[in-house]
Amino acid sequence: MNSKFPYCDLCQSKEVEFLFSNEDRMFPEMEGSFNLLKCKECGLIFVYPQPSFNILTNHYPDNYSVFDEGKIKHFRKVFTLIEMLYQYCNVRSDQSIFFRLINLLLVPFSPMFRTISLVENGNFLDVGCGIGYFPLVMKYLGMNAYGVEPGKIDRELSEQYNLDITTGTLLEAKYNDNFFDLITLNHVLEHVDNPSEIMKELHRILKPNGFLVIATPISDSLAFKIFGKYWAQLDSPRHLFLFSTSVLKKYSEKYGFDIIKIRYNSTPSFQFISSIIYFLEDKRKKRCNRSLVQNPLLNLFFLPLTLVLNLIKRGDQCEFVMVKTEI
Repeated sequence: MNSKFPYCDLCQSKEVEFLFSNEDRMFPEMEGSFNLLKCKECGLIFVYPQPSFNILTNHYPDNYSVFDEGKIKHFRKVFTLIEMLYQYCNVRSDQSIFFRLINLLLVPFSPMFRTISLVENGNFLDVGCGIGYFPLVMKYLGMNAYGVEPGKIDRELSEQYNLDITTGTLLEAKYNDNFFDLITLNHVLEHVDNPSEIMKELHRILKPNGFLVIATPISDSLAFKIFGKYWAQLDSPRHLFLFSTSVLKKYSEKYGFDIIKIRYNSTPSFQFISSIIYFLEDKRKKRCNRSLVQNPLLNLFFLPLTLVLNLIKRGDQCEFVMVKTEI
């Protein structure tokens, strides 16, 4: 969106309302103020004007999430465990009682294993794959796994495991028509500057009746209502768009997808603890102890409320499972 006047990416309406200005609360040393607008017609929330590429790049420092070297080392340990596990477990064998038990234990808790259950084999794409851990897992499970990532990727990892990871955006990757059986976007759609173009491209490259799984923060959540501009999932300016469940349904209908399941999978750490920390930092004008986000007692304290909100569909993030239809 590079228009002189703000308009909605979904419905193209110019009837918008100003919500508030926000700042980069994850990295408060970064300067800048970012306006959040809401479409009066459909409810889509977006940053306007969109930051330039250079400004956005500065807000993705090396210690941002998937780029963190400590996390990369942690994921490598996970990869090793996965490799050892599947050396002893034929995941595609009906005779594998061990795998069935593992699957039974993990399915209720792990989005990864729930996604695996959608297809038996075929071509899989993870959009915004980070260092490539999800394509690696899917490859071990028998899929032809691909990934695309506009940021940094772990070349050593991708070469070691022969992963097909493309550096660049989804539009730049230029995959073939009707190529993938399953595509995932795990907290990616809110980062792109052109959700409509991405949805069009996803429809083009997904096979008929193929599956699309989109995980994203949800603006019609209790956390957003309570915390407002301090809600951690706003993540300004990296989250350029924020969707409600109704907005995602409109996107899916417009671009040829049927939503077959919505899973609420919020966690205590971002929904409550990080949001409270951002609020306190703003009021006290000094940095809080951010390691509290990982504090097990605090997470345990907020866990019952988190589970209840997920159950009553008021959590702050969702996983939308869609199937491709004709436009």
